[in-house]
Amino acid sequence: MNESSAAHGNLKRLLWIRMARSFLAVIPVVVLLFQQDGLSLAQVFLLQAWFALQVILLEVPSGYLSDRWGRRQVLILGCFLGFLGDLFMLLAYDFWSYFFAESFLALGVSLISGTDVALYYESYQAWEEKCKSFVEMSGKFMASSQYSEAIASAIGGFIAAWFASYEAPLYLQVSVSFLALIFSYQIKPLSSSKSDKVQSQKTIEFLNRRLTLLLLFLGFVNSATLCAAWFTQPFFVELELPLFWFGVVWSSLHLFGGWASSFSHRLDARYSSSFLIHSAYFLCGAGFLLMGLANHISFLLVLFLFQWVRGIVNPILLDAINTGLGDAYRATVLSLQSLISRLGFGITGPLAGFAADLYGLQTAFFGLAALEVLKGVLFLLVFRIFSVSLELEKDGHKPL
Repeated sequence: MNESSAAHGNLKRLLWIRMARSFLAVIPVVVLLFQQDGLSLAQVFLLQAWFALQVILLEVPSGYLSDRWGRRQVLILGCFLGFLGDLFMLLAYDFWSYFFAESFLALGVSLISGTDVALYYESYQAWEEKCKSFVEMSGKFMASSQYSEAIASAIGGFIAAWFASYEAPLYLQVSVSFLALIFSYQIKPLSSSKSDKVQSQKTIEFLNRRLTLLLLFLGFVNSATLCAAWFTQPFFVELELPLFWFGVVWSSLHLFGGWASSFSHRLDARYSSSFLIHSAYFLCGAGFLLMGLANHISFLLVLFLFQWVRGIVNPILLDAINTGLGDAYRATVLSLQSLISRLGFGITGPLAGFAADLYGLQTAFFGLAALEVLKGVLFLLVFRIFSVSLELEKDGHKPL
């Protein structure tokens, strides 16, 4: 098998791995599962803060390990630890047992994060018959996880309602997680220019000039959408949404997010990149504000704003970031984005959770709305001060 054929096979297998790892059947009821086992909302966010802290500590070392040890080996290890984490979630029954399970899940996520995107980009570059831009390919890669989570949410919500058990969806989730491990073994190694000094120097120069701002921008956008995701189920309860509809609504959100990711390359080609990207924080701010004002079930539509932001911004900025990197430190640099995202969530999530416990969801949502608008204004000023343009060239790859 030549390199191009192996690369094409990797692109397909990576899609399956991403879909299997995103098949989170328990997600529509996971907060309710935690609360059923005696956890407060503050403890739920503490668990996620612990998850985020681990990812923060391990993101860059795991990316460096991927660059040095090999993408395939790190991907297999990450899928194995993720499978163990799902299995331990099934067996958990209190705060500390969930704490143990989240530790394995965080290890798996840290190893896979950065590695999968780096290998996907390198496989795309090695595939000689490519006929689509990386923004479009990246959009479909991101969309695959959204579609998978949408299907899992619909099935998981139905299973939870049918069996009247929040644990029931975990049996399916563990099975699908094992499939990701099988697919990871089928990944083919590609030749890489890890020792290429020119590429390494290019990465360092790009880091100094633009990449830091891009990574910060994307990381903090994703931390906002992550925070919104963890408040979704309490928001469902606040609006008195019947349990049966939890999975349906959650599934609809991710279907829309997947469509947005698939559609991002068209918007990128037709409209101002600066407008699309800078609007992200203000849309998140508007979303949290409307969640705070919500007094009718129709306000569920607000949640689609966060999926729009996530779906549009990620493929565009990931293309810009990948274009400026050599293979030598690709996974390490891409891991930084996830690190920033988890760090942002690790700080804001628990604070918002405590605010919700003490003062109610409305206060927490208003606080998050103010924070996102503030971040949007600050980034506008910083990009202007450092003269970093987000107007990208519309033909081919586009350096910022």
